[in-house]
Amino acid sequence: MKGKAGNGKKLSRLFLLLAGLTLMYLYTIASAQPEQKSQAPTQEQSVTAVEAVSERHSGPAMDALLERVRQRMAQDSTEYAVYISFPGTTRDAEVSWQSKSMRSASLIKVFILAAAMDLEKAGKLQDNQLLTLREEDKVGGAGSLCGRSAGTQLTLHDVLFHMITESDNTATNMVIDLVGMDTVNAYIQREGYGDTSLQRHMMDMAAVQAGRENYTSVQDLGKFFTRLYKRQCVGGSYDDEMLDFLLQQTDKECFPSVLTNRQIAHKTGELVGLYDDAGIIYGASSDYILCIMDENMAGREQTLQTMRDTASLVDAAAEEE
Repeated sequence: MKGKAGNGKKLSRLFLLLAGLTLMYLYTIASAQPEQKSQAPTQEQSVTAVEAVSERHSGPAMDALLERVRQRMAQDSTEYAVYISFPGTTRDAEVSWQSKSMRSASLIKVFILAAAMDLEKAGKLQDNQLLTLREEDKVGGAGSLCGRSAGTQLTLHDVLFHMITESDNTATNMVIDLVGMDTVNAYIQREGYGDTSLQRHMMDMAAVQAGRENYTSVQDLGKFFTRLYKRQCVGGSYDDEMLDFLLQQTDKECFPSVLTNRQIAHKTGELVGLYDDAGIIYGASSDYILCIMDENMAGREQTLQTMRDTASLVDAAAEEE
């Protein structure tokens, strides 16, 4: 009995020794593993990163302008995001603040327009091809096409014109169906608009309730309008046609209401809780790109006034060029 007990103790000690060696080995292996990547940054961290990127593209004059803009925007509780650039000038710099993916409202329509123009350039669509308005195409909100009779035929050019100048939702849905949502998103990703996605038709409340929204950012909008300004978006006559549409924007409630002596190629967007304006302003001394998005408006008129004041600040800075 004593011999068996002694053997049992030896086996126990051997087991403990092996267990200890195993734990030490596992600890050594774990310590040697590369550090795991951190989780996605919080919103606050993302904003700091965006500002750091912006600083590398700016200078003292842009920093001072951004500070004036930030001070003005801090006067109400609306959550703002802004992009400013002066392409083609001696101050060819850009600055953005709070840029992140946000609900796009009708600003998504500029990317749908560019995707359609890209297909025209490839010979897959024609400006004069006829589209037939169907009863199921008609939706409410902005635009006049919903008041036309089913069976009405329009050229693609006319449908795109209504989509941009009137922000016509019926026209937009017709273009989405013609081009294809996947094709629009493929164009968006191929062109490097990383914060932008088309996930639903206009006025599709069921999609909204299911959590599908359309998104973009001031950084993506700034990139789009800068390329368009330089005729590097789709290119040539296609960019000229897009600019012509944007110059005829009928919503003049924001930028045009204070920049009354400027030509403005822009697009606006509005949903519950937000009003956006973004585009190219052709100034007296220098041209500039200004994009403002927001969420959780403190009040519609208050937010619009902040955006108007911001446009005035940037326009005054452009005249200092």
